[in-house]
Amino acid sequence: GINMANVKRHNYLFEQTLTEGRMGHQRKNASLYSTIAIVLIVSLAILSTFKNMDLSFLGTTLSDHPISRSLYDASNTLSNFQFLSKDNMDNEVCITFPKIHDKREDVERDYYDRIPRLINQMALDRKMPEIKVLKKGAYFAIWGQSRPQLVPPLASAWAERKGKTFFIDGPGWANPKDEILADYPKDITTEVEGNFVGFSSSFPINYGHLIHDHLPVVAWLISIVPPTTRFILHYDPDEFGNAVAQQVYGAVDPSFLNRVLWVKYNEVVHVKNGELTVIIPDKVPTYMGTSFMKPLRKWLTTNHPDYVNNPNRDHSNGIIIYYTRANAANGLHGRVVEENHERQIINHIRLAMARHGRKEHLHIFNGYHNGKPVSIDEQLHLFRSATAAIGPHGSGLANMIWFDFKRAGSSCDERPKLLEFVAGLDSQIQHPVDGQYLGYNFLFRGLPIDYHNILYASQSTPTTTYIHLEALDLALDDMWGGRSEEI
Repeated sequence: GINMANVKRHNYLFEQTLTEGRMGHQRKNASLYSTIAIVLIVSLAILSTFKNMDLSFLGTTLSDHPISRSLYDASNTLSNFQFLSKDNMDNEVCITFPKIHDKREDVERDYYDRIPRLINQMALDRKMPEIKVLKKGAYFAIWGQSRPQLVPPLASAWAERKGKTFFIDGPGWANPKDEILADYPKDITTEVEGNFVGFSSSFPINYGHLIHDHLPVVAWLISIVPPTTRFILHYDPDEFGNAVAQQVYGAVDPSFLNRVLWVKYNEVVHVKNGELTVIIPDKVPTYMGTSFMKPLRKWLTTNHPDYVNNPNRDHSNGIIIYYTRANAANGLHGRVVEENHERQIINHIRLAMARHGRKEHLHIFNGYHNGKPVSIDEQLHLFRSATAAIGPHGSGLANMIWFDFKRAGSSCDERPKLLEFVAGLDSQIQHPVDGQYLGYNFLFRGLPIDYHNILYASQSTPTTTYIHLEALDLALDDMWGGRSEEI
């Protein structure tokens, strides 16, 4: 039943990415690659002088990377070249490192040194998840409580044969008879017939995690199983009574909902006659760069035609979105930009739009309208009309998944842009995984988005945040007017 040609194709993409894009394991230290990059650029400059060589394949002109620039910037140039050399040739995707906008050279140096290593650890394509098919009579369950949820998430897939239990083992999987699950009820059983995929990942009732932990993997699974295969996915209404997962998948593809068997925590599904397909990733949640993003993009574009040329869209010139976390729900999660400071930020964005002749409408987005969450479908259409999104790291920016990537046209210049405020070295805010610099660039590595970062200022706390307005101006000028002299 599984389309192994598609599996092999994805594995080929993985091998290509390792060969052409993977720096971390091949790089002994940053200084070695910096030296190589300088030699490469100098050599190309000499050749260009005598032979008028076209250097556009680097993704930028040589004048954007003068020889006098620092070693760490040259290292970043090499990194961009390695990523662009494969994917930019057919203009299908334009994958580059994010840019940091900060006048402090030590901060820039640390950022450009750390980013390639973090991307290698988190976001590059690794070994694709192992596919396991259990024959008829298999069981599947997702274990947990609505609040708090199990972290890491646990599911079980198993079969009973001659009095013995055979179960799937690996990251995210548990023996259904393990002591850790002793307190979870297993007496609710749903019996089904036919072929199914059983899938779960972290925080299935959280919108942001559904977008970046669940949706790309499901898109990949859809691409490798027959269209008659159904999916077993988690269902649990949030505090507003909304079934977030149903809204997300329904926004992408309403017809897919007909293929889903929704289950709650601890509900055991017995696949009586048919096969149960599951995957064993190397870690949970599973980020796989281009290998998951390509089928996701295909799924999105198939169900949502070109929005740029649609005369019936709401904003003829598109919109620029500023994401604010100033609402009651986000107040619980922190990273709320201080109110007066946020007014300054919005004013600087308006001034930059005027300075660069931007015709878009600036839309302030906090995920709510009249005290209720904006529907997923509304968020999709809002971000689909956006040319750029700006704001602090948070689930609201995960809506970048809905960007209309056809805006890039025949080049990478018009890619949708994202300016994200992230934790740096001198703020009290720490990302739970690694601490500094982590943003959505790592989670959506394979999407053609022009990523930009500025750092929280030193007075920021986990609850209240600030940025450097100078850095904001540098970033906006770079996004809309070309690379700034100071960077």
